[in-house]
Amino acid sequence: MAQVWLITGSARGLGRAIAEDVLAAGDKLIATARNPQQLSDLVERYGDNVRAVALDVTDERAAIAAVQLAVDVFGRLDVLVNNAGYGNLAAIEDTTIQDFRAQLETNLFGVVNLTKAAIPVMRRQGAGRILQFSSVGGRVGPIGRGAYAAAKWGVEGFSEVLAKEVGPLGIKVTVIEPGGFRTDFAGSSQTILADNPAYASTVGAVARFQREYDGAQPGDPKKAAAAVLNIARLDEPPMRLLLGRDAVRAAAEAERTRAEADRKWRSLSESTDFIDDAAQTSNPASQSSSTGGRADLKSRTWLITGASSGLGYALAEFVLQRGDRAVLAARSMNSMSGLAARYPDRALAVGLDVTQPQQRIAAVERAQAHFGGIDVLVNNAGIDFLGAVEEQREEDYRAQFEVNFFGAVAMLRLVLPGMRRRQSGTIVNISSMDGIASLPVNGYYASSKFALEGVTESLWQEIEPIGLRAFLVEPGSFRTGIEQRTRFSGEPIEAYEATSGAFRKMMTTVSPDMFPGDPVRAAAAIYEVVASESPRHWVVLGSDAQRRIGAKLDMLRAEFEAGADTARSTDYPGSAKAIL
Repeated sequence: MAQVWLITGSARGLGRAIAEDVLAAGDKLIATARNPQQLSDLVERYGDNVRAVALDVTDERAAIAAVQLAVDVFGRLDVLVNNAGYGNLAAIEDTTIQDFRAQLETNLFGVVNLTKAAIPVMRRQGAGRILQFSSVGGRVGPIGRGAYAAAKWGVEGFSEVLAKEVGPLGIKVTVIEPGGFRTDFAGSSQTILADNPAYASTVGAVARFQREYDGAQPGDPKKAAAAVLNIARLDEPPMRLLLGRDAVRAAAEAERTRAEADRKWRSLSESTDFIDDAAQTSNPASQSSSTGGRADLKSRTWLITGASSGLGYALAEFVLQRGDRAVLAARSMNSMSGLAARYPDRALAVGLDVTQPQQRIAAVERAQAHFGGIDVLVNNAGIDFLGAVEEQREEDYRAQFEVNFFGAVAMLRLVLPGMRRRQSGTIVNISSMDGIASLPVNGYYASSKFALEGVTESLWQEIEPIGLRAFLVEPGSFRTGIEQRTRFSGEPIEAYEATSGAFRKMMTTVSPDMFPGDPVRAAAAIYEVVASESPRHWVVLGSDAQRRIGAKLDMLRAEFEAGADTARSTDYPGSAKAIL
């Protein structure tokens, strides 16, 4: 039986190659592009088997209409390929918030729009395939592509949750992660802004290499298309599929580096749980005062967002107790004012909603004027809504991105110029274990944290050569009262009773002692990493986080090794040295 496909970005590149193979195989196709005239030759060659449709993936209504057209014309939708996307090249500091938003609107929210439109159709059918085009940049934060990496890491997190939610309904999800392919992705489809001398050795070098590399990429789009068609017909497709030898090598190095870091710092990660008093003396976090490093040499000025409660408050209190200065920033001033009053010379409480541009600017300016500069930025503010991907309301999942991702990006861009001038500074982005190993009830929260992971990985590669640092904190379940603040979005859908529905029921029985993490110990661990001279990129906190992230890395390694032959099969023979 011929399959019915919908492919976004069908006019060129990998999307075009897949569209041609689909039609050559005798399948039916809704081929979408911003300019459907570019698809006219396919319509002439394949007649009624194809419909060329104008589609801007950022338009939710247009996405729904495209999916409905497949049903109206061909009676069903079997395979959705979310391929449309682009990526500009610039340092994170030089990437405007407008460009960040534009790249996420297309590369991430475009995927969300089409996916949400397709799920009800596939759910009624009891079958379907969703192929999400990410990138090896969705595993490895590439220099100069912070916004693109954030979007693709977001796609990975979103899709991982999606697969868990819709798998029991007969819908299979595969994330496709290409390396460098011989398309115009690195040519006319992108803008390069790489003339900032501060980043000449990182972003500038990548830009120079890419200009020479364009047209010589190892990946063959025709072979990639054949691999995609093969995956779409498998009864048990992989969750992730790398394409290209360069992608295989880059992913292997990234997984090795992260696994080694997790093993090296496991004792510190697990030290943040509540434990018996008798074990206190063996807790590495409690011994941070004797670890040496820069904490013993000078005090710092910290700016901590979301400092009014939970981990943010615990960290603020800890750094003040250690003699550092702290700018306590949050929407609610109540608890922060009391803490600031205890340390009048070293604490400053400022009102800050990280989604508001003027408040962000005012908070940074007040911090710099009061203390002369910011040594450590901690992007801790965050919100979470629970519910299946299909259940959650658009206003709720967009709100999570505004706080958890765009707010963090805006804050780090505001502090970077001052840190660069002083050639010193650290950015701490509070992610979550859900930013690596997500659950079938928090797809959009996980996606926002995956996005934060991606942009941070690009960030540290850009700023470490100029004397700055950035790292991610991935906490597990901490005793911060989050069970009282947990909110569900949208009305329950019966089909998700075994996944999202089960979590809704479980949350009614949650008690604080079910959260093993101790916020004070977590604060000590974060302080120790900032103080240490040893570079860290991933800081896992909590035994549950260590366990879940470890299981995820094991799964990635198994899928990575199982798909190695397919990945290598898509290169042009005798290709030049890969870009990554």
